[in-house]
Amino acid sequence: MNCIFVVEDEFDIQELLGNYLAEASYQVLAASDGVEAINLFEKEKDRIDLVLLDVMLPKMIGFDVCRTLREEGNNVPVIIL
Repeated sequence: MNCIFVVEDEFDIQELLGNYLAEASYQVLAASDGVEAINLFEKEKDRIDLVLLDVMLPKMIGFDVCRTLREEGNNVPVIIL
């Protein structure tokens, strides 16, 4: 089963995306800020197949999260919302 990592600080949007993806048989991981996203990604990187990444996040913006993932050698696909 594919796992999608949703990084979104607005709970309603995070929940909506998570519900739709779960209904489509995806596993879903979620984070609410950039720092949490980096930490959770490091723990779960072997499971994550795609990142849905919000741009405007607390603590670290989405572009910096994406840049950090790439600098660490992670080539997981990222869709920036």
